[in-house]
Amino acid sequence: MGSIVLQTPTGEDACCLRLFCPSLKDVQVLAVEDLGDHVLIAARTVVPETSCPECGLPSARVHSRYRRTVWDLAACGRPVKVELEVRRFFCSAFTCERGDLR
Repeated sequence: MGSIVLQTPTGEDACCLRLFCPSLKDVQVLAVEDLGDHVLIAARTVVPETSCPECGLPSARVHSRYRRTVWDLAACGRPVKVELEVRRFFCSAFTCERGDLR
């Protein structure tokens, strides 16, 4: 039995999760799927830039992407798995320890 897509959001108002968790404004929910034994929520971050944790300067240059997986408490009797694609950014500051222009 294949998965059933419960929600495939489109547009800015497609996901009501922002009503309950305003901090999710920088997260785009791609799909919510019923996989039988659990519910899968696929999402990705969409923030255009972030600050370097070392020097604090903003950067919009994406270094790489990776996926984080979180299992949460059951919803409607089934566990919830969240797969979140996040991005790593380059720091462009020459003097920064994390900088890529040294």
